Amino acid sequence: MFFREVLEHHVPMSETLLRVTDKKPQIQDYMMFLAWRSFAADAANRSAFIPWETLREQLWQEDSNPYRIRSRFKVAIASLKSAWPELQAEAKSKGLWIAPPKLGMHLLLGNSPSRRISSNVSRTSS
Repeated sequence: MFFREVLEHHVPMSETLLRVTDKKPQIQDYMMFLAWRSFAADAANRSAFIPWETLREQLWQEDSNPYRIRSRFKVAIASLKSAWPELQAEAKSKGLWIAPPKLGMHLLLGNSPSRRISSNVSRTSS
């Protein structure tokens, strides 16, 4: 069921962003996580707040510096917003806040004429 969901609702990532972050795999992981969580927030039609400790466990991050995950997420958010200004995410003092993208504009590949998801497209599997 999990893999079917991934195949049906994959979250695209810009090849350019992947190349730019090639030598920064942790930032790349965080950017992909942000794109996925933004999509999930939009599908659920609500924002989410994830405490740093919970996020550290989700990402298998065992860094001894509790503030480093926040600073790295700040970098990932700023980098991703430069290519996708509709991203709504913020590295707050207690955790990561993420909401659906502005105007439903998802990060899509290539020269897509429209980045808005049609409201009549089903997001659930039948």
